[in-house]
Amino acid sequence: MHMRWIGVTLVALLTATLMAGIIGISIVQRRVIDAPHINLTLGSFHIRAFATHTPNCRIPGNQQGNSFCSSHSIYSTDEYYVVWLLNRSHRGAVTFEAAHRLAVIRLDPDSTP
Repeated sequence: MHMRWIGVTLVALLTATLMAGIIGISIVQRRVIDAPHINLTLGSFHIRAFATHTPNCRIPGNQQGNSFCSSHSIYSTDEYYVVWLLNRSHRGAVTFEAAHRLAVIRLDPDSTP
């Protein structure tokens, strides 16, 4: 009987977390709130989230020294909210950074905050 309550509690918690995530994504996508700029570092892992016109670039287009990912894309005028996971590793004296895009959300162009 005790295990059943633990199972029910876990299912309810997972359902609430999923619903909160969906509502949060919807709020950001519809621009009810501004998309948050996130820059977290956990050991060798780095999580970045930002709004951009160039969703394939792992650094914001308006960041200094970024010549490859201009904020003025000729391909798309849509704005996206992207989340990147960067993993920095060393091989000898050389530092490598592997980038994995975790999420891309197209922001609604009709709504403005």
